[in-house]
Amino acid sequence: MAKNKQLTKLTAASNSLGIGLRANSTQLFPGLVKNVTELNISKCNLGVDFSSVLPSHLAEAKLKVLHVGHNKLAESSGTLRKEWNTMMTHPNTLRVLDFTCIGLNYRGIMSIFVSLAGSLTLEQLILDGNYMHDADGAQQHSHTFNEMKLFCKRNRHCQHLGVAGVGLNDHGIKRIADCIADSAFHSVSLASNRLSLKGVEILASALQERGDIALKELDIQRNIDSPDGGMKAYNLLSNTNLEIVHM
Repeated sequence: MAKNKQLTKLTAASNSLGIGLRANSTQLFPGLVKNVTELNISKCNLGVDFSSVLPSHLAEAKLKVLHVGHNKLAESSGTLRKEWNTMMTHPNTLRVLDFTCIGLNYRGIMSIFVSLAGSLTLEQLILDGNYMHDADGAQQHSHTFNEMKLFCKRNRHCQHLGVAGVGLNDHGIKRIADCIADSAFHSVSLASNRLSLKGVEILASALQERGDIALKELDIQRNIDSPDGGMKAYNLLSNTNLEIVHM
């Protein structure tokens, strides 16, 4: 396929692209994405076999926005192939990276934080719908979240973090509350996780201690299930500098 120098935005989401391209993807993708800066190929039936082909082609493009969510890109180990790490760091032009529901586990998620910690362009990182447990079933009380802490400390450009529906519980939030409070994030989505009122209290306390925080918007919808939990959570978070809370 000839390269289209005029094509800068390509949306091909929600189709059977992966099935149709399985045989000739190596020839087709370079022509499609060479000059594209915004690419959406979410829900395209792309499997892990594309992880040995697609990242190298994407690395050659100057992508600013990439949506590849709802494809089975992670290996059985719950991690991405090393080719993706190269794509995330070279060239360093990505502003929005959407890895929603691609089969990552805790180790896979943490490796992404490491890869992107030094990014000077990333503004939004979306990891919704993956899972914070390890392939061997290890729970969050044994996790350090050090890679996420590194990302929050080093990356001062990322303004939004999406970790909705990743199974994050009170043990996990206890480990990362301080780094969220110290981060440059303007908004964080923790929706559809496993936080109790205690977890919200831990996060609220960290935000209160920091005072002048960057974080202005927090989404904790579909977490607390107690009858009066919503009002109690609101009271806890109302004492922070948050401007918008989704409950």
